[in-house]
Amino acid sequence: MALPLKEKKSFLLFFLLIFFNLVLISDQVPRTKEGPLLKRAFLAVLGPLQAGTSWVVRGVEGIWKESSVRKQKIKRRGFLFAL
Repeated sequence: MALPLKEKKSFLLFFLLIFFNLVLISDQVPRTKEGPLLKRAFLAVLGPLQAGTSWVVRGVEGIWKESSVRKQKIKRRGFLFAL
């Protein structure tokens, strides 16, 4: 028998509260020399995300610089008209 919506919400809230409490408790217990499990998991997720973001930003920066250099060359040659 399916649970009514109100009971599902209560169960989900209860589950989330228990889950977050367990996460906070596990953060306080160091597992290895590297530090708490939560810190290692957090860094394992955000490390590659940060590397990918910086890679994209460097690419956009390179395109931006290349574009501005081209505009300066065109301007020096006198071909740049009003934009």
